[in-house]
Amino acid sequence: WIIRPLVFPTTTEQGERERRFCVHGNNHPQICADLGLEYKTFNHATAEGTADMDGLRGAMGDLFRQRTLKAWERALFRELGTLQLDQAGEAGEPDEVVCSCAGVRRSTLLEVIEKGCRTLAQIVDRTGATAICGGCTPVVEEMLGSPKLHVAEVLRLDKPSEGFVRLKIVPVEIPPVASKPGQHVVLQGRIDGRWVTRAYTLISEAGRVAPYEVMVKREELGLFSGWLAQTANRESLLRVSEPSGEYYLHDEDQGPVYMIAGGIGITPGIALARTLAHDPAHRRLHIDWSARHPEDFVFADELDELSRVHDHIHWSRRCTSESGRLSADHVKRNYPYKEGAVAFLCGPDMFLETVQSYLRAAGWPEKAIRVEVFSSNVTDEGEVIEPK
Repeated sequence: WIIRPLVFPTTTEQGERERRFCVHGNNHPQICADLGLEYKTFNHATAEGTADMDGLRGAMGDLFRQRTLKAWERALFRELGTLQLDQAGEAGEPDEVVCSCAGVRRSTLLEVIEKGCRTLAQIVDRTGATAICGGCTPVVEEMLGSPKLHVAEVLRLDKPSEGFVRLKIVPVEIPPVASKPGQHVVLQGRIDGRWVTRAYTLISEAGRVAPYEVMVKREELGLFSGWLAQTANRESLLRVSEPSGEYYLHDEDQGPVYMIAGGIGITPGIALARTLAHDPAHRRLHIDWSARHPEDFVFADELDELSRVHDHIHWSRRCTSESGRLSADHVKRNYPYKEGAVAFLCGPDMFLETVQSYLRAAGWPEKAIRVEVFSSNVTDEGEVIEPK
């Protein structure tokens, strides 16, 4: 039998463009099904379009061997028409917003790179990209020629509670890198033919070479979180960076350690709790978690168990719709500063500003307060919010 590969675009009812294999001679739709590709007969007399042979080389070898592609390979081919990992980063759109904090688009970055910017420092100086939260740093570094984002295999994607998605992934090109408690990874998802980029704090135990795990709360107008909650599955195309960020617990931090979190800002607190549960020094950790509704406390069972088993880990919850918000008096009475203590803050902007003022009033020095900031200067539709 003869296999003649052709890739051509067609339009589905939803307006999405698909890539399809055509097998001639003795047709073998099962082979295509095993590869995760759509089988379709082909009419030479009416066909239009040309074949992208570069993207088919690896797939054709697998067709001949009848090897079943892995989920991430099917996703890569389905979305980009290739099995070449190094081509995944070449699919960005010029109008894509790369740095949400500063509202910098890919086209602007490409322009300054073409004009001679060759380092991250030069990019910061010319555009402001990466200067605020640093979440876009891996994307910018990749544009400068240093690959920092890697195609990932989705090991787990589930919903532990309504409105929350837990994602566990691992890069397929390199081993995962051990993180520090509080660091984040940058995720890219292929959504409607475009890469969409977000930074998420890891909830994984730090210091271990293990898959990256994040918890994402679905935001009402959130493009990426909505995609994860409703559309994404284990065959979705994702890329991930190595852990990074200066917001983390240092080995020399003596403690006690306080984590004051608002809403989904609890995620670095989970990494801290999982890590300090096995801390040889038994540094004391107290987590103060505020959330609006009872169902928002998605890690309550785990924190209950950690605090039951480990006497140096404690936590308290505050359902603000029932008992009000954290007060300055509560901070002053319960979280006094002493030498060696460190306070981690994560949550909405107003929450962070308020809690920082409470800690300062309670005598905390700035060096002991660490704040996680992922600001955004664009709407979820990617439109830049102009400065006032």
